[in-house]
Amino acid sequence: GALTQPLSLAVANEDITGIEMTVTPTTTVAGRVVVEDGGPRPRFQISFAGFKGSGPQTPIAVSGPNGEFRTAVPEGDFRISWTALPQGYYVKSVKSGETDLLANPYTVSLGKTSPPIIVTLGVSSPAPWVKVAGRMTRPGGSQTPFPKTIGLMGTLMADVLEVPINPDGTFSFPTVLPGTYLARFTPMPPMAPKQILVPSKDMPDIEIAIPSTRDV
Repeated sequence: GALTQPLSLAVANEDITGIEMTVTPTTTVAGRVVVEDGGPRPRFQISFAGFKGSGPQTPIAVSGPNGEFRTAVPEGDFRISWTALPQGYYVKSVKSGETDLLANPYTVSLGKTSPPIIVTLGVSSPAPWVKVAGRMTRPGGSQTPFPKTIGLMGTLMADVLEVPINPDGTFSFPTVLPGTYLARFTPMPPMAPKQILVPSKDMPDIEIAIPSTRDV
């Protein structure tokens, strides 16, 4: 459940008893974001605005890994909306089973499981993503092994992008949204996280140097 209204308590130097909190029963609503043509899934917010007054808080879900989202929603009819959708994407359809949620309310009934919500995103032309590629280097002729994979983590992406690092140190991400990312490696070499700023054009020549290591 969830509190119907925020509750403020003033705690002084005496015990407090008799506090009453009104809790609204809720159920978990889940769904998934799908991008046409298999493009990268952006991170954005999905809101459930009730047709009846339900207090000051609107249930919000955020798309996460694999495009999945979930949130707690009280019983009732809701209009689904979205915010913070990155440029280059648009909402093409929102469905729960055969119900078109762009034209019909989403009905939540306690004790009854509804089909998952599928949010399908269309993509503008040209597509909003770019290609990012580069090479790992070892300074001074070091023979320190290259990591096996490199991943990019950013606030605009719902998923962590991860690709293999080739034996010659090269790597390539075919679809990356412009933004700021942290590069992570598996296994992680003894180095500070690498920040990568991706502009709105392809980046074909990133170079990441890994430090020399010795057995101790």
